[in-house]
Amino acid sequence: AICEAALPGPDDPALADMTPKQRSLRDSRLEQTWEALREWLTAHPTQEERSVSATHLGQFSTTALHLLCKLPDPPVDVVRGIIACEKEVASWQDSNGWIPLHHACANGASREVLGLLCAAYPGGKVTQDKRLRTSLHFAFFRSQVKGGKGGRSFAKGGTIGSNRVLFGSDGQSNVDGGEDEMADIVALLGDTGAARLPDENGMLPLHY
Repeated sequence: AICEAALPGPDDPALADMTPKQRSLRDSRLEQTWEALREWLTAHPTQEERSVSATHLGQFSTTALHLLCKLPDPPVDVVRGIIACEKEVASWQDSNGWIPLHHACANGASREVLGLLCAAYPGGKVTQDKRLRTSLHFAFFRSQVKGGKGGRSFAKGGTIGSNRVLFGSDGQSNVDGGEDEMADIVALLGDTGAARLPDENGMLPLHY
């Protein structure tokens, strides 16, 4: 519920269209989310409690880890804490076939966060969604996602079926942040053959 409340609504403006006040409010909302998650982890120290919450399936078969990875630039410590609640959820696919790693790549998570997700589920590097896309396919949109310029959504209207990627209807990214080393990210995601896996249209990650 904490992560879900922080997700942008369908009428929220794209990052590039936000006023300074709207950006400030968005940043404040995210900071409150990170702190709320840290407080939740502190207040629920037992593995049993954490596992029950971490494995709960919400709308579109998403877990807390899926939702966390849909938010822009989640902190490493928070992601590590949620993964530790139940590591196996890093391998769970939602109703569109996305694992948390797909969401993290699509929404511009840091290389460190991607590394945590890969360590939790190494097979995620070659996991394909219902449209046969790997996380590496989405990695090639990182410059648009991180820069908030000219980003592309992965389906009409900035949605993936019922999973909203953080892009506006005009294709502008709702995510900002510093640049990651693209070469490091490609090396991380592409070392198990993902670069040779085509999507449903026969497109390899490099085509993206």
